[in-house]
Amino acid sequence: MPWLYRRRFVWWIGWRANGKQFLKSTGETEKAKAEEKLREYEFLERAKRDGKLTQDFISSLTGRALPSRTLKRSLGDWLEEAQGSTSEATADKYRGVAREFSAFIGATDKGPMLQDVSVDEVRGFIAQKRNSTSAANANIYRKILSVFFIRALKNGLIKANPVLPVKQFKESASEKTARRPFTLDELKLLHDKAPSPFWRYMVVGGFYTGLRMGDLIQLPRGHVDLAANLIRTIPSKTRDKTVQIPIALPLRKLFVEIFSWNPNGKPSDPLWPEQAARYLRCKAKVFSREFYEDILAPAGLVPARPTSHTKMKEGRSAKRHAPAVSFHCLRHTFITLLKASGGNQAVAKELAGHSSNLVSDMYTHLPIETLNAAIAMLPEVAT
Repeated sequence: MPWLYRRRFVWWIGWRANGKQFLKSTGETEKAKAEEKLREYEFLERAKRDGKLTQDFISSLTGRALPSRTLKRSLGDWLEEAQGSTSEATADKYRGVAREFSAFIGATDKGPMLQDVSVDEVRGFIAQKRNSTSAANANIYRKILSVFFIRALKNGLIKANPVLPVKQFKESASEKTARRPFTLDELKLLHDKAPSPFWRYMVVGGFYTGLRMGDLIQLPRGHVDLAANLIRTIPSKTRDKTVQIPIALPLRKLFVEIFSWNPNGKPSDPLWPEQAARYLRCKAKVFSREFYEDILAPAGLVPARPTSHTKMKEGRSAKRHAPAVSFHCLRHTFITLLKASGGNQAVAKELAGHSSNLVSDMYTHLPIETLNAAIAMLPEVAT
């Protein structure tokens, strides 16, 4: 709750929000008048906590109205801004959440107004998502909505973030999925089960470069320098960091073969034009599903999925459980084996394009054999 204190004859109001302390002068030297302003802040604090910080309430306290803007228009402005400031994958996630939240609220050109969206409405939407998906995915919806409302808060369109009082969900033990790297035998099996040259390229490229699915699919010819034996590219997730990856011999053979199919291609052309165009239309979900159904399942690494939702009984609204392996696990494998083969943290982080040691460590899963070998190499200190 806000508090009052005196500083050089003037009374100030202090309060805490999101772990930070804020101070504001009342401009009053008389305590009684300063206490009146303190009560206004207390009312606002209580209203924010209860989800009742509406246009009428703010106007009654301050005499000033918030800028009038509908939820639909505000979401549209946010998505347009995100399109140029985030990766395409992130912007796509934002669009999906905005579309579902608009449908839940019933947003139209006439309303509701942005500032009238309540905590209870946000809580209801997140609770609905929790009923049809995992706790982790429901928390992603909560996080993305919070990004939107924080932007509105900074732009002076609202006075409080209605997502803040909505608590995150805790994952149950059965929901937690620990991603793991592939073993060498599994990698060979994935390569053997790849149903096309494109998917053989994806398996080999994912393992020897650690690049994410979208970056591999859309990799331009000009980013592959066979003369220098290097891939120089900027991952879509970071956008500001160029990674240089030496080309392993098995991958080099694939590149030579791909280049031979179209020797006059432009440097800006994707290695796989049709697949790159399909990725722009369909995004990663289509390719992830194909990797699961056409490679992982035939390899026996995941259970086969029913051919239709009617055979699943629960239908499309049922909760999905993520498998322990996916295409992204090729990236886990790349980083883990780099370190297991003697590459240090700095090398693995540079090749993977990670921004911190913490993120790099999350992708490292050293097997017990490697740990045993490391212990065995320690010198004897007692006889």
